[in-house]
Amino acid sequence: MFGAQTRTAHMPKPVSRPIRGFTLIELLVVIAIISLLMSILLPSLRKAVGHAEAVQCSTQLKAWGVALTMYMNDYNECMPYAEATKHLSQHLSLSSDGAESARFCPTSYKEVNPKDAYDVRHAVYLSNYWVFAYSGANVFLKQIAAPDRTIGMLDRNRYELSYGAGFTTYPDASQRIGFPHFDNCNSMFVDGHVEAVPISAMSVDYILRE
Repeated sequence: MFGAQTRTAHMPKPVSRPIRGFTLIELLVVIAIISLLMSILLPSLRKAVGHAEAVQCSTQLKAWGVALTMYMNDYNECMPYAEATKHLSQHLSLSSDGAESARFCPTSYKEVNPKDAYDVRHAVYLSNYWVFAYSGANVFLKQIAAPDRTIGMLDRNRYELSYGAGFTTYPDASQRIGFPHFDNCNSMFVDGHVEAVPISAMSVDYILRE
């Protein structure tokens, strides 16, 4: 019994080995692999985000198209005035905050332009000057020859500041049109439908080319 205790007391303790860290070369290899994976995945992620933004923008414009139809039903097919979203927002089933955010494409900046009397911001949706009258004259649906080809509301250039009443456009303002969705401009037509319009199909008078 005593011999067993003596052997146990003098048994060597296990040697603890120090934890080995990564070498510089191993860390560089890991960083290189992560960078490679990011370079592969990021374009796909950006494209997915871009598609999501385009869908959200299109959905918002469709809501404005429904609001436009309701407005015309209430006012004997008379079009709203130039600040279109201001006049149509009462026909949207949204809170005041929701109606405000629906005025902007998700790709837009939300910086306030203090020089604009209507507090219009970067990249707010444009309204067609010739459809939504600015001077106070009434425009009726029957006066528009091709409602299905005439754009009523569309994306604006995110870098342009609004002027005048903000939501109006002028014959020389074609450069204010934005094409943020894979070189397409989401556009709501007078008949209420929405299309992604390429640059090649856009004309200065906002009527699609044949």
